Amino acid sequence: MFGKKKRDSITILPIHGIGGIGKTTFAKMIYNDTKFKYYSQVWVYVSPRFDSNKIGNSIISQLTEKESQLNEKQLIQTRLKKLLAGKKILIVLDDLWEDDPYKLFDLKTMLMLGETGNIIVIVTTRDEHVAKEIGTIEPYKIELLTKELCWEIIKQKTGFEARDDKE
Repeated sequence: MFGKKKRDSITILPIHGIGGIGKTTFAKMIYNDTKFKYYSQVWVYVSPRFDSNKIGNSIISQLTEKESQLNEKQLIQTRLKKLLAGKKILIVLDDLWEDDPYKLFDLKTMLMLGETGNIIVIVTTRDEHVAKEIGTIEPYKIELLTKELCWEIIKQKTGFEARDDKE
């Protein structure tokens, strides 16, 4: 539904998995990576109550370091187009729950206004369908740890092998 055109220089990487698995932690690791030190950075907590105007205003506020409370979609889009054009920007949209394809299309359209820049958007969501709808590349799924791996982590963190009372 949302094919990526060759001239677009926006990447939307969705990260999905069950609640508490580490999607936000993974997104923070990417956000703090030194590869993005020359990027303007924006972090938006989306929440179950979806509001594209709030998301747009949050992006504007963080990029301009001034409060934005625009309430018309067209004004937000015009402002975002100017702010995103020709820039290197990393945006994290954390905890996206919205599954309405039309609202996701509007969000994606809003993010793609800066197509002449180098924009990377990371979206965390619990829903695989949402991840597939919003992404411009294949979604990344964070899998559950196996029992064996959990046990190895516990042993490593507790110094289990060196203990006298391990029986």
